Amino acid sequence: MREPTLDVRNEALGNISVHGEPSDNGQTGAPPFFAHIRAAGFVTGSLEVGGGLTTNGQTSPGTLNIKLAPFSVFDTSSTVVQPVSTFDVAGSRLSAFINDGSITSIGGNVDIRTPVLGEGTFEVSFGRASAGVLSFGSLVGAGETVNRTGSAANLLLHEPLRFLGTINETPGSEVVLENRISTSSSYADGVLSVLNGSTQSRSCTSIRQWTWASRSPMLMATP
Repeated sequence: MREPTLDVRNEALGNISVHGEPSDNGQTGAPPFFAHIRAAGFVTGSLEVGGGLTTNGQTSPGTLNIKLAPFSVFDTSSTVVQPVSTFDVAGSRLSAFINDGSITSIGGNVDIRTPVLGEGTFEVSFGRASAGVLSFGSLVGAGETVNRTGSAANLLLHEPLRFLGTINETPGSEVVLENRISTSSSYADGVLSVLNGSTQSRSCTSIRQWTWASRSPMLMATP
């Protein structure tokens, strides 16, 4: 069956929910239900991807892919990504994703590969059935705050020098900096410094725009 695709231009979508049905074969849940939105112009909507866990722990996952046309904006005030579900946003030239409310990943996977603007929060946590993952592939504006709860809540920054927001995390949690090589890091006076050997490398300069609630953040850097 062809995956449903919604083509919209300059529309207020209201509330959209994408999820499958729980299966009866144990704890794995049903295969995810896939849907796609191709957005042009200015589009708004509140989204729920996946259903919550049933009483016996089964999942009803969903996958929603949003593709933004050039010069387009998708604006959301509320998005919830349930366990074992995926919310993916891909942009084009001069497109943007606006979060003016809250985007919550409860054990779901959120991957945004276009600039993120607005004044809102991202909440990422463990969802009983799976770890929550939040990944940014482009600029994140200063009005955005990321709250991470628990060690099984993963934050990946593919362009860390373009992250201008605030990160609040629990002690012992980790942030993964993609495409950065480092051997150590230090945090002082609101500045996270990433080191390669004994000196600060050109690709791992101090990131002064980060604000950390935790005074001892852990860092992973992957080449």
